[in-house]
Amino acid sequence: MKIIIIIAVASSAILAGLGGALATTNPSQAEYEQYAMQQLTEYLKERACKKVPSFIENLLKQNCAAMVDKNQSSLRQLVVQSTHRQDLVILSLYRTDFKVNPLLPGYKFETVGILNHFYTYSAERD
Repeated sequence: MKIIIIIAVASSAILAGLGGALATTNPSQAEYEQYAMQQLTEYLKERACKKVPSFIENLLKQNCAAMVDKNQSSLRQLVVQSTHRQDLVILSLYRTDFKVNPLLPGYKFETVGILNHFYTYSAERD
């Protein structure tokens, strides 16, 4: 009987310690915004900008990558306004729904934040 009590107490202590460690390493909203901005900027420069016709860049008198860099504050505001965080103490779920313009496609991202890292597990185009 004593062994069962010792095992139960030890298991409870381990679970409490693990829960505490997960809770203290749950990333914040600001950290997610930084992660999302990095991912969005990389996506725009590596994929979206390659699809912009050169005559549009000539018309705007600026290349796409430079426009992305120049508009970081607007992009950050878009991330902030379109993200919903669900804090579950040991982890957080982030849902970001980008819809800039009815003429452009929208995107939905779902990301989990745990152990000071982010993992995007769903990315869909509307």
